[in-house]
Amino acid sequence: MIQLNLIVFGVIIGVLNPNYAIYSYFIVGGWQLLSCVIHGVFPGHYNSVQARKYYLLALLILILLGIMVFISNRFWNQEFLWTIFYLYLFLLLFFTPGMAIWYCYICFKELKLYQQKEWIQLR
Repeated sequence: MIQLNLIVFGVIIGVLNPNYAIYSYFIVGGWQLLSCVIHGVFPGHYNSVQARKYYLLALLILILLGIMVFISNRFWNQEFLWTIFYLYLFLLLFFTPGMAIWYCYICFKELKLYQQKEWIQLR
């Protein structure tokens, strides 16, 4: 629920004042990265949604790709590589909202699965 509220709050802030829209990327993304780390360190019985594995793989690929592009810019310092780095960052502006919605959906499915297990245990 927190991340859904952060997404809605970020969209509202972005519409009301576009100068602050970029902050919602960091707030929502930071919250979701923290959630991924917590779920990775403390895996629970509700972590069985297959989509989470695909999400974590996509996130790992994005992070590794960013590290590779950044490191290649540090060693060669060519104009072409800086263009690729800025293109990577620009594409992240459009790709990460979809990732945020995808992760929100995954957490919703896990919450429903967890609630179903609670109902079964009450019977």
